[in-house]
Amino acid sequence: VSAALTAAGVDAPVDAALANPPWFESDESRDAAAGGEARRDGRAPMAKSEAVAEGGEVAFVRALIEDAKTLGDRVAWHSALLGRRASLRAALAALRKAGVVRVATTTIALGRTTRWAM
Repeated sequence: VSAALTAAGVDAPVDAALANPPWFESDESRDAAAGGEARRDGRAPMAKSEAVAEGGEVAFVRALIEDAKTLGDRVAWHSALLGRRASLRAALAALRKAGVVRVATTTIALGRTTRWAM
């Protein structure tokens, strides 16, 4: 978040920072989740940087937590959209470990797809 604020030249406080982390730890985990098949819904595939990050979405959220510590009050609310329930549990544990006491979560059901926002 801090890099994006710097790149955009934003020095003023911001109300919220929203993140949609890459869900997968590797190309292999991405392929396994898709059953090794190309998408059939007509949508353009995600770029690797959108889908894959070392450590997956949990590591991405941990990095967001560390970034939030350096930003302090510059960002009022941080939010992340997660694609796995297990990631939500791990991210909440990371927040507790970091001393964060105010956390809200919600489940977003989109047909056969579920996402978790925190």
